[in-house]
Amino acid sequence: MSIKDLRNRTQAGFMDCKKALEESAGDMDLAMKILKEKGLSKALKRSDMETNEGAIVILENDEQAGMLFLSSETDFVSKSDAFCDFANKELSNFLSSEENEMNDTVIHNEKFDARIAALVSVIGENITLKDFFKTSKKDKHVFLYSHNKLNDKYDNIAKIGVLISFDKQYENDFAKELGMHIAAFKPENLEELLNQNYVMDSSLKVKQVLEGAKLSLIEFKIFYV
Repeated sequence: MSIKDLRNRTQAGFMDCKKALEESAGDMDLAMKILKEKGLSKALKRSDMETNEGAIVILENDEQAGMLFLSSETDFVSKSDAFCDFANKELSNFLSSEENEMNDTVIHNEKFDARIAALVSVIGENITLKDFFKTSKKDKHVFLYSHNKLNDKYDNIAKIGVLISFDKQYENDFAKELGMHIAAFKPENLEELLNQNYVMDSSLKVKQVLEGAKLSLIEFKIFYV
């Protein structure tokens, strides 16, 4: 492993990384441990801090749709421009890439873990990848719903994100209501969702409401902080 790789992961100084790699005989994990023990890695020093806050980003392009859940230590950071700019850029890059794993995405020859380590160094809080999701829009109609927006610059970054895939074109008002239902009741799977009482009319099950709208639900995904 190179000094550059270690610096990207830890944001430690050049000479400190060089010495750590020499001491570890090129073992990256051991070199990172050495830097942490010496208190020289800004990213690693935060790695044990709990991340109970965060943000859900939800996006789509012509071919893909998806969500990203990044966590932070405080609500203050998850609302910040730096955090939201980073999260939005990362999801956009992920949807445009051919990768199925967020950790495999590359921007300017840097892997995701190096980019997030750099953000930790700048912001000063532990930031972790909690979850991600990407789905093709081929042969389905996708609706995106965000609830409890975090940053005025972004309507697509919030405390809750819901992605719904229908079999045919939907009416926006209906899809939004279903998104609100999923955000409120947080079903864990499709079967549970279909048998829940509908939030807008508790006398009806969700499956009855879908039948009335002549729609089938192909899939849904919900992330929430």
